[in-house]
Amino acid sequence: MGRMPLMLVAVLALPACTILSSFQFRPLVEATSGERARIRAIVTYGSLAVTPNKSCAAPSDPQSGMAIMRTPVGNPGFTGRSIGIPDDKIQYLDKADYAEFYATANAPITFTLMDFGGRWHCVAPSIYFIPEANKDYEVEYIHDVRAGVCGVRVRSLPNRAVVMYSETGLCRRR
Repeated sequence: MGRMPLMLVAVLALPACTILSSFQFRPLVEATSGERARIRAIVTYGSLAVTPNKSCAAPSDPQSGMAIMRTPVGNPGFTGRSIGIPDDKIQYLDKADYAEFYATANAPITFTLMDFGGRWHCVAPSIYFIPEANKDYEVEYIHDVRAGVCGVRVRSLPNRAVVMYSETGLCRRR
């Protein structure tokens, strides 16, 4: 590869590195008081960044950070942590695949998947939803190469009812 194409690839990759590095080195700040909900995040590929209290991804927000980190460099966030959300599904998961944490109730929370590549990329959307007080939720990013499935689902627990969410992107600077 010549110098010019190599430089072009490097320049095009910079925004992704900026987003990753902003989230990568700190855990998300979870809710510690007031009305809260409990969330279990499940990701069997890539890493998961979370922006609490916003309906968009905000890597530079001091509350934003990692929930699940799957690379050797960076903050592990809450990877493998259980806070007692009832459901037998967790016993079948590898500790690297999930995280449980508290979120502020009645305020948006945004999830951003960071897929680091492989043989098949899954470009699932960043999403947000508004959890209700004293409820449990499961946010699962789904990646099934054989079935050609790439997406996300949000459910309330323990009844596994589907929870509506909205797709979002990066917060705009003002």
